[in-house]
Amino acid sequence: MKSALTVVNAVGVSVLAIVSVFQWREASSLRHRRDELVVRTEALSKRLAETETSLAAVSSTAEEFRRRIEALDADNARLTKALRECESRATRLAAEVARLEKAVGAWKAAVAERDKSIGELNAQAERLIGDRNEAVQRHNDLVKRHNELAARVVAAEKAESDARARLAESEAALRAALAVTGAD
Repeated sequence: MKSALTVVNAVGVSVLAIVSVFQWREASSLRHRRDELVVRTEALSKRLAETETSLAAVSSTAEEFRRRIEALDADNARLTKALRECESRATRLAAEVARLEKAVGAWKAAVAERDKSIGELNAQAERLIGDRNEAVQRHNDLVKRHNELAARVVAAEKAESDARARLAESEAALRAALAVTGAD
């Protein structure tokens, strides 16, 4: 089960890393696009200033001036709209990053809780193993004492059997002696 959790955790971390890389690339792309838009806006602003200067210098007609301004305004509006879209997208991505960071924090807390539980279970297992070893030691001591008592009982029974045999021999010898003495 521990290896399964490790695999799930590794997959989770990998997925988070992939999403983070994707978001980083997306944010980087948006920053480059924004920078390009800023440069382009500056270029357009420069172009507008040059246009105004050249119009004053060459005294072009008001209609041509109006058309150029309209074209520049349309570009500016388009670029402003694109910039707003990029900023909106960057805001959404930042919110997504914050959500993912929160999820990673929750994941880390869950892993810490799991590790704490595993530590408690390991300590409990060690305690139970110690109790079991102590019980086994007590059992072994009892078995040893039982075996010693059994050996003593067997020795006592043998001594008793030997004593009975000698008693029987003595009684037989005594009867024989009494029979010889009583027969005389």
